[in-house]
Amino acid sequence: MRSTIHAAHLAAVLGTAALIISLPLPAPAQGCPELVGRWPYGPAYAVAVSGSYTYFGSGTALVVADVSDPAAPQVVGQVTLPGVVNGIAVSGAYAYVADDTAGLRVVDIQTPSAPVETGFLDTPGLAHAVAVSGDYAYVAEEWGELRVIDVSTPSAPVEVGWVGALDGPQGIAVSGRYSFVASVGFVGCLYVVDVIVPSAPVMVGYLCAFGDAFGVAIAGSHAYVAATNWNGSDYEGALSVVDISMPSSPVVVSSVFVGTPGTKANSVALSRGYAYVTYDDYGMEGGLFVADVSTPTAPLEEGIHEIARPATGVAASDGYVFVTTNDAGMYIFRECWLLFEDGFESGDTAAWSTVVP
Repeated sequence: MRSTIHAAHLAAVLGTAALIISLPLPAPAQGCPELVGRWPYGPAYAVAVSGSYTYFGSGTALVVADVSDPAAPQVVGQVTLPGVVNGIAVSGAYAYVADDTAGLRVVDIQTPSAPVETGFLDTPGLAHAVAVSGDYAYVAEEWGELRVIDVSTPSAPVEVGWVGALDGPQGIAVSGRYSFVASVGFVGCLYVVDVIVPSAPVMVGYLCAFGDAFGVAIAGSHAYVAATNWNGSDYEGALSVVDISMPSSPVVVSSVFVGTPGTKANSVALSRGYAYVTYDDYGMEGGLFVADVSTPTAPLEEGIHEIARPATGVAASDGYVFVTTNDAGMYIFRECWLLFEDGFESGDTAAWSTVVP
């Protein structure tokens, strides 16, 4: 937990404080987020989902779980990798793993019960996060580099370009021709890297307006950053919404606090107008925070689920949200749009019938 900051660091983040939503918010609707299942058997970190399977890291293992019945997730396979699983991206029949000291590892997941490593590239630094788009994997390294790797032949990935000076990357997302990197450092930043020419990626914009930036997700012309912001007396986890319509000049348009003072927001997933944000208090407790971001300039807290251990990764797919936790396994929640689809639980009477049979 942080209580002391450098003056320069404070000055850099005070500019965003006025954008934090501070007005009283409507009481969250009961049942959102709704816990429906759990795999409670140990540490789980980064998570990705594809179809009826989730893929999460547990130390040096990439674990595959069948979540076709979200109330009763079942681990069906795993593969041990050389390094700690920090980040996971799934594309087609392969899982791409940011494997800390072991770089990028490519795992064949065509048979979920028997995942097998099929290729790797031992990058120079500590691989912390990964995203995949088309034939390329983008690996963010904790020492400040973004590596662009050709994975058109999964068994033989090849680095084709890189860009540095990104401080300490923690999260990454790719949208169109741009890669967005969330980083921590003396000041937390969101970096925008043009990757239209994979062999020559170039940083075209940045926004250093956070205490730290840990995770990022993209929807349309906005980036959603899981970060810490200054609340006037302490750092607090926050979801910051950044307008990226001009990639060279990203700007924060709104923020909402996550958790309580002294927390940090770790990762974010988006689905149907909702943002799902994991958080923790620097090592003890955490949870899942949900915000309605259908109006990006005015995010509204929708609900929160506290967890006795830090919540780390998050992914949303097909009506469910998957949250990994430090030493408390994986939690599965029903997505809020399913709960509110008929308008009843949300308190919105617009969907009610005016005809009484």
